[in-house]
Amino acid sequence: MPMKLLRTTAEDFKKKYDNPARIVYNSVEFCELNAHKADEIVYLDLRGSECSLGIIFGRKGNKIESPFSAPFGGFVAQGTAGFANISEALSQIADFARQNRWSVAITLPPSFYTPLSDATVFAASRAGFAVEPPDINYHINLRENDFERNLTRAGRKNLNAARRNGFSLEVAELHRQTASAAFDIIRTNREEHGYPLRMSFDDVHSTSRFVYVEFFIVRHDTEAVASAMVYRLSDKIAQVIYWGDIASHRSLRPMNFLAHALSCHYRDRGMEILDIGPASTDGAPNLGLCSFKESIGCISTLKHTITLANHDD
Repeated sequence: MPMKLLRTTAEDFKKKYDNPARIVYNSVEFCELNAHKADEIVYLDLRGSECSLGIIFGRKGNKIESPFSAPFGGFVAQGTAGFANISEALSQIADFARQNRWSVAITLPPSFYTPLSDATVFAASRAGFAVEPPDINYHINLRENDFERNLTRAGRKNLNAARRNGFSLEVAELHRQTASAAFDIIRTNREEHGYPLRMSFDDVHSTSRFVYVEFFIVRHDTEAVASAMVYRLSDKIAQVIYWGDIASHRSLRPMNFLAHALSCHYRDRGMEILDIGPASTDGAPNLGLCSFKESIGCISTLKHTITLANHDD
């Protein structure tokens, strides 16, 4: 039997798809918190006889996006979804979008988050979607007991240099002044590199109502020289949202120390993956960032976006 697409409410979507396996970016709470960034939120429930698939879009003009304010979105499942289910669901979404004269963009999480990602990419063209040039994403496998084995020669040299420089790691509690200091380092770092900072410290506090947020500060003697903001997205995966150092101490390699310290911190707490994030934008790589993430022992995976054009544009 074909799937049936229903546009549903936030309340009903939450009742059906709020389960421990779902990614926080696909939660009703996260999307409603960021609802002001879209014209409306579109909750879709694709019901089949064997399983159901849910997806949350934000509509901006005549385009619906999943995610509309997050690193990635995509499907959540109730039951076990196979390729045929995902293919049918995408076809239904394509028909729904054409009826409304909307274009569609879906950015999927790297495959270590969910097997639904690879199946969605594989099904995309069959349903009329285009597969855009992917971004490259990096993560550290925390199941490895010896992180240094995966470092490049340069990465090992820089970590050893950082260790000689006497850094220390401090966990900065969110509701204390140290977290604000950690966020200020991140803000300064992004300004120095010309990168946008899409969250305010108030946004972080709002998000922390349903995402476990941790801040870290690297100190050289007593001076704060680098920091990180990390989400625990599940009991197995932590994701670095922002991190950075200050220019005056960059030659001392605090980021190499921070990467290793975060890996140890989350491994010791039973996590399996530390998602360091992408090193490209719209398929264009930042070669320096790729090299750094590879030097600290990261594994690369692809983050795909599929699109459907509105031919009335």
